[in-house]
Amino acid sequence: MEALSGIKGDNSLKIVGPDFNKLQELGTQAKNVLQTVPGLEDVALLSIQGQSHLEFRADPEKCQRWACRWPT
Repeated sequence: MEALSGIKGDNSLKIVGPDFNKLQELGTQAKNVLQTVPGLEDVALLSIQGQSHLEFRADPEKCQRWACRWPT
């Protein structure tokens, strides 16, 4: 599960956007709602403020030079 979400745990909710303060607010609201769901345990909020994030696109043709498999 961690490879898909970047979060350690069986389930996660990811909220994305450019405004970190708004993300924190929405995350807190979501956590409060999720804590009321029967069967959920250890509901937590991962704060991303101050952490860097890098996102890039790979070039499939260049990856093939290194014998990388590219999903179709």
